[in-house]
Amino acid sequence: MIYLGTVETDDDLYGYLKYDIQPQIADFCEDPCYHVWRLNGSNDVFLYEERQTGARIVGKFFEDGKRLEREYGNLVKVRSYGFDEEPFYVAAPLGKNEDLSNFLAVEFCTGELLGDVITRAIAGKDEALLYDKLGALAHFFAELHNRTAIDAPADFGEACDYMDRVIEQDESLLADGEAEVLYALRDQWRAKTEMGEDCQVLIHGDATPANFIFGDFDVVKTFDLERCQYADRASDIGRMAGELKHF
Repeated sequence: MIYLGTVETDDDLYGYLKYDIQPQIADFCEDPCYHVWRLNGSNDVFLYEERQTGARIVGKFFEDGKRLEREYGNLVKVRSYGFDEEPFYVAAPLGKNEDLSNFLAVEFCTGELLGDVITRAIAGKDEALLYDKLGALAHFFAELHNRTAIDAPADFGEACDYMDRVIEQDESLLADGEAEVLYALRDQWRAKTEMGEDCQVLIHGDATPANFIFGDFDVVKTFDLERCQYADRASDIGRMAGELKHF
């Protein structure tokens, strides 16, 4: 995190945090002081902490209102499937404001990031710790996918289009003929008859160690659902497996 200072009292965001957001999670303050830290993320993501109450809020700014509405709607939708209580918990959206550069306020979740758990397990050679946390995460994925399944076959068109974009972006890094091999493997994968045997489910869509927090007793929390969508359930598992290779 990078400390940036405090929100100015004449900033429109100050009034929004004071009157609309903070009263949902803490006592009202007549003269609040909001410290600000920049967090890591693909969007402009910040942590706001009110000095007197210690109330914390995660704020995200989006490039356009469509993306703001998508993440806000996804948070509401997934929580409606029972992910508004532990042990599997999705952070509550506290408010959205298009007039503040498409600002989304989200509940701050306490706990340990999966990335930090992995680093700690590697440093301590603690296989049991890693197995326990990844097992809890697998349970979270199973619950998310099973609760949200719909009666429609999995569609791999979008996944294949995404693979095409990745190959095109990285083609300069590939040896002669490697792109063609990848395209051929894509076609073989899509042509397998068993690929269409499962139904569509809501996937997290951005299953990385930076987007999951663990609380006590294997409580799993997540908070970034901008890419949540109906797709094949293996997408989340495959993405997380790929992310683990970075450690």
